[in-house]
Amino acid sequence: MPSTVSMVLQAAIRGFRPLLNNLSLEIERAGQDVLGSGESKRLPENMVVAPVMIGKIRAEWFHTLGAPDDEALIYYHGGAYMTGSIESNRILAVDFAEATGRNVLSFEYRLAPENPFPAALEDGLAAYQYVLDLGIENNRIALVGESAGGGLEISTALKARALGIPLPAAIVALSPWTDLTLRGASYTENQASDPLLERRKLVRAVMYYAYGQSLQNPYISPLYADFHGFPPTLIHVGTHELLLSDARQLGKVMRRDGVDVRLEEWAGMWHVWHVFDLPESRAAMEDIARYVLARIRKATPAPNAGEAARGGA
Repeated sequence: MPSTVSMVLQAAIRGFRPLLNNLSLEIERAGQDVLGSGESKRLPENMVVAPVMIGKIRAEWFHTLGAPDDEALIYYHGGAYMTGSIESNRILAVDFAEATGRNVLSFEYRLAPENPFPAALEDGLAAYQYVLDLGIENNRIALVGESAGGGLEISTALKARALGIPLPAAIVALSPWTDLTLRGASYTENQASDPLLERRKLVRAVMYYAYGQSLQNPYISPLYADFHGFPPTLIHVGTHELLLSDARQLGKVMRRDGVDVRLEEWAGMWHVWHVFDLPESRAAMEDIARYVLARIRKATPAPNAGEAARGGA
């Protein structure tokens, strides 16, 4: 049963949904940046933000005092592949760093429609390779992502596997968008209950991002991949959200391929509720921190990508 405050907030957001879903892409991007930029004003005293460039990719490190130098999280932001920047990313980047006590890299991948697939995938892989090139071992790295970023981090790991790049120790996918065919039952069944997402908007995002490519390409819709040899994966999804089917099906195909996957369905919650100040959000962050820390501390490396690859991607 969701908390009272989450039910009130959910109802309030739902009331604004017609307005939010009819904003122009430019205004939506600008609004997200404004919200995210305010996050720098509430940084914990033990945290420092350091801007970096990964080639042409803007990125930020969220350094936590006392965090080990040989462990890191890489955050893949959401936004339906159309919105998101290092400014708007700060809300969850700060939370991930604060909850885990680890350094977090947040980066700004190229967006559609200006840069359709595979631009985001190329940038996602570049961010992962950058952290490896710093000398941080793959079994000390976790990928965390939400919404489209949840799909992108999985696609990044698929691409790394295909190229023989060692895989990370763990993947955490929050409300991941993994099937751009939009076939899941929840795309219609949860349309009224998800206060944030609207199928019509996702259709636009698919056209902008996939740009005529096959929607069953596993680098676009990782639900259609082969996951043999994949690292342990945690999936969070709310029962009220549009992408519920994506998460359930992802858990199913990962189990089919022998992945150590944990699917957690949060009753009454909506798309990426983690970003709001709620009891459920704090509980979810604690769960994520426990999961990540238990895996990046292990001495045994994650499976080698070249040894694990078995078609499908």
